[in-house]
Amino acid sequence: MMLVSSQAIDSMLMVLMSLVSVKFKIIVSQLDEMNENVAEEVFGSNKDFVSNASTEEHETMIEERYRLYLIDCIQRHQKTIEFAAKLNEVVSVAGLLQMMNIPIMICSNAFHLTQNEVKLMEFFLFLSLCVMILIKLFVYCWYGQDVIDQSEKVQIALYSTDWYNKSPSYKKLVPTMLMRASHPVKLRNGIFNDLSFETFTAVLNTAYSYLALLSKMNES
Repeated sequence: MMLVSSQAIDSMLMVLMSLVSVKFKIIVSQLDEMNENVAEEVFGSNKDFVSNASTEEHETMIEERYRLYLIDCIQRHQKTIEFAAKLNEVVSVAGLLQMMNIPIMICSNAFHLTQNEVKLMEFFLFLSLCVMILIKLFVYCWYGQDVIDQSEKVQIALYSTDWYNKSPSYKKLVPTMLMRASHPVKLRNGIFNDLSFETFTAVLNTAYSYLALLSKMNES
């Protein structure tokens, strides 16, 4: 029952983490396709106005559409950052305990595997436990790394737009989003650990250090 409950919680958290990543992907896509989307909106829903408007009115309308489009992207970006912050609040305490236990669990199971007197069934049992722990940790870190990568792409996508050719009111909004996007969003499994490939490597190194210490103590 506890195993099923743990798997359900892990699945829920992974879905929420993937949702954060998808939200950033959508924002990047919106920025990359800004010109096409604005053109479709202007010429698609305002045909009568476009045909009757003067050149100056037409340019003003397009500039306003670009400004409103960027405001929508900024709001979506801010809401995604806030969603990630709330997700961190939910998993931080439980994640800290879990991250502290994982190196110990890997070390203890690996230590049992190195003992000569371990029976065949026990060997495969401890081996399967090690593999399951490593897979679980890797999947969490993979989702966390994906969130970091996708959040960093927002800044690149925004800077790649032709913002320098837009109106002054549009240009004033660009630094706001650039400043927010300059700090990659990181999901934390605990207070000190970011979920990333770097954390995955650090946990393995810690587990190996524990294993080496246990082996040396056992030999002596």
